[in-house]
Amino acid sequence: MFEEVKRRYVRELAEETLENLRKRGWITFYAENAEECKAEVSEILRGVKRVGIPGSVTVRELGLIQLLKENGFEVVEHWNTKSVEEANKLRREEVFCEAFIHSPNAVSADGHLVVLDYYGNRIAGSILGPEKLVFIAGYNKIESCLERAIERAEKVAVKLNAMRFGIPVEEMKYNVLILKIKPPAIKEGYVIVVGEPLGF
Repeated sequence: MFEEVKRRYVRELAEETLENLRKRGWITFYAENAEECKAEVSEILRGVKRVGIPGSVTVRELGLIQLLKENGFEVVEHWNTKSVEEANKLRREEVFCEAFIHSPNAVSADGHLVVLDYYGNRIAGSILGPEKLVFIAGYNKIESCLERAIERAEKVAVKLNAMRFGIPVEEMKYNVLILKIKPPAIKEGYVIVVGEPLGF
């Protein structure tokens, strides 16, 4: 009984958010769990050969990179490179793949997406470059309004990433992108909300 109430709450929160994102030009989906999300991504990527994946804990928690490789996609990602030069080269390549998949740091229930970025590849890939842009967000990233979404990104996501890098939060440097609409240069823009907590 209690679990069903929680699931209903999450589903209704997600549906409200996705409805408002649709009004801003996004194609939206709700996935109850990780498996449904991966199946949806596979459908979205039909006909795509090359997929760019920037820094995204959500994508890696879902096991999407391994799944895509197993299904024959060429995945461009910089996380496991051996040099700064190679990583920067791949960051640029990620942006201009046919599809670009990552996660916002926060989503407002009224339809805004908030993305934090240091190197610029996450921002560039979110506004210019790929034909298909896919955002995936666990329900834990939804906040009631833009102000609270920015606060979540700058306090929760930044702190978790500082802990991941092993540095004081005060040393974290980043820019902030607020997407109020689907960028016109992106042919197809998708947002998938997952009914499970994911990412930072």
